[in-house]
Amino acid sequence: MIEYIKGKVIELTPVTALIENQGLGYHFWISQETYHQLKNKSEAMLFCYHQMIHEQFVFFGFESKEERDFFRKLILVSGIGPKLAIRSLSQVHYQDFIQWILAEDEKSISQISGIGKKTASKTILELKDRLPKMNLEGKRISGNQPFQEAGLALESLGFDSQSVQKVLKDLEIQNEVKELEDIIKQALNYLKKNK
Repeated sequence: MIEYIKGKVIELTPVTALIENQGLGYHFWISQETYHQLKNKSEAMLFCYHQMIHEQFVFFGFESKEERDFFRKLILVSGIGPKLAIRSLSQVHYQDFIQWILAEDEKSISQISGIGKKTASKTILELKDRLPKMNLEGKRISGNQPFQEAGLALESLGFDSQSVQKVLKDLEIQNEVKELEDIIKQALNYLKKNK
């Protein structure tokens, strides 16, 4: 079984990636988070899940092992196959999906295209006791009010959510700025440098 593939990004769309490794081109279906992580990179390493579908090997690629592991759990739910799972992760960040399951938020899950109320209920029932074992070190900023407000302000300026969350998480870990105005200034410096 292939654990990951590292290579040159040849082609990238919001739902697919073509990665060249040793002269071979690998076509991956990818998630929203993986697309945002790859869009400014010329090389990438994708953690893999592959399955035979209609007599063809289909590859699904993830920038983080945590997202790939969640994907593997998600496809164990009755009624959710690999294609629906990757489409779901193209609509919602996987960490938000995990939080909805843990909070038993059936309403939010059922709003994902392709997942109705019945499947949402099964997803919660079958996964809620498995997910706490997963590594959620990359959890998004959620409990610190100034950082929450800074995130909303930065996203309103046009910065993408994933970049904003990463910068704010780093600033919160450093614990050097706590006032809203200072947080926004520091975050803007980082975001403009990496734009």
